[in-house]
Amino acid sequence: MVVKHRSSYDSSFDGKHRSSYDSSFDVHDNTKSTLPYGNSLSNKSSSCGFISSKRDLLNHPVFDSHGRPNKASRLGSSLSTLVKGTVLVVLGYYICSLYNELTVRDTILKDIRREFDTVEDALAQNDAKINSTRSRMKSLQSQFGDLLPEGIRKQMVDGADLNNGVIYQKVVERQGVMVNRINELQNNIAQLNRWEAEEHFGSEPHRVEFNIRVDSDLYTFVVELAGLDLMPHSVNYFLQMVKEKVWDGSVIGHHSIHILYAQLIDIDGNDKSHLLEEKNLPPKLSFPEYTNKYPHHKYTLGFTGRPGGPGFYINTDDNSQTHGPGGQTVHELQEEADPCFGTVVKGHDVIDWLQLKTAKAVSDGNIKVYTVIDSIRILE
Repeated sequence: MVVKHRSSYDSSFDGKHRSSYDSSFDVHDNTKSTLPYGNSLSNKSSSCGFISSKRDLLNHPVFDSHGRPNKASRLGSSLSTLVKGTVLVVLGYYICSLYNELTVRDTILKDIRREFDTVEDALAQNDAKINSTRSRMKSLQSQFGDLLPEGIRKQMVDGADLNNGVIYQKVVERQGVMVNRINELQNNIAQLNRWEAEEHFGSEPHRVEFNIRVDSDLYTFVVELAGLDLMPHSVNYFLQMVKEKVWDGSVIGHHSIHILYAQLIDIDGNDKSHLLEEKNLPPKLSFPEYTNKYPHHKYTLGFTGRPGGPGFYINTDDNSQTHGPGGQTVHELQEEADPCFGTVVKGHDVIDWLQLKTAKAVSDGNIKVYTVIDSIRILE
């Protein structure tokens, strides 16, 4: 490489020297480079890929003779741009699709979380119900245990293998034995009352006459009592009260539209139940005697309450469902029924007239309307 220094103009620098200078500064000489003051020009080797002159530019295969890119170059550039655009579009579409898919999956995950929370709440509620059921089962087991005798309860305390089924079976068995014994006692009571009624009041049928007083007038109706084979306890109890004149001077209340209610009080509302003790009579029946063969049809008589008595009523409607088994849900033993023990066989018109009096009292809202029972006597 030859470096020549340029100084101020020298007159001796003529054409010959210029020619010699020019010949030494050849753009095609890849081995030389001239560095003037303040400027630089460096010719690189063609192997570096640079175009060093206009002639080389015009001879370059990418350009035509006028220095413009040729058709092949323009086509290649267009294809390159098209490919790049296509790649960008495909990449954008893929990114959008991926984003949409992620959004959908995120929504699904949120729904799954909500469903999972709902399931967790339901499981918590079920756990609470299970715990409550277990507590009730333990309480029920304890209550069942109270129904068992001391020996079995001691086995339970000692940890014997007594599950709920065994305890329940033992309770049912004991209940069955108790029910049988109660039925035997009731049958014995009924038989004793039957013998007593036959001894004191003779053979059937047994009839009683009601005399009721309205002002100064008397009205009468007759009741035939049920057979002693059906209702011996109830019939004997009623006949004993009639014999001792417990009901004389008592009243019939007009409170309910479907019955005439005989109450053991006087016209002034004074209680007369003390007469039962004075006459050595029980305050009520020993058990709620009932048979489906003698239901609460219209014009029949029945005892109130459980087990029944001393008050009674006359049915002014068919009350076989209301006063029959299961009809009185206010009582502890709902399967029981009011004892039905007699039927009005004479004087239905009197009963109908008294029922009209009841209907008017109920319509007027007057609960203190009474009809006096002057007397009840046993017919021969």
